[in-house]
Amino acid sequence: MTARKLVTLLGALLLVGIVLAATVTPALAKKAPGSFGTVTGRLERVGGPPSLSPRGLPGRVVFTLLSTGRAFRFPATSEGYYRATVPGGTYEVTGFPSIGGECRASHRVRVRVHYVTMSVDVTCNVV
Repeated sequence: MTARKLVTLLGALLLVGIVLAATVTPALAKKAPGSFGTVTGRLERVGGPPSLSPRGLPGRVVFTLLSTGRAFRFPATSEGYYRATVPGGTYEVTGFPSIGGECRASHRVRVRVHYVTMSVDVTCNVV
């Protein structure tokens, strides 16, 4: 094999490698650490007189990543709905209604990557 053919062959192999890397890398990036998951839910008031049904509350919902303490804040609409996109991990979820107070989700939330959407309601108990 001549030097010219060898250089041409190596160039072609390099090009194939670059094309494969560009094709495979985006698929792997979705599964890599640091990928995000999406959580939707509602900040709502529950309890009080028997005639009251759960009602959405405007405010904000905070996801605190337990491994680092990093907090991610998201607004809740006037009906209490929110949508949070956060890195994968286990979170404590706290709601802060505009009317004041602090509410928590009933359990810690484990967010999985791969753009999985789950629903978590944050309830504020009224006595």
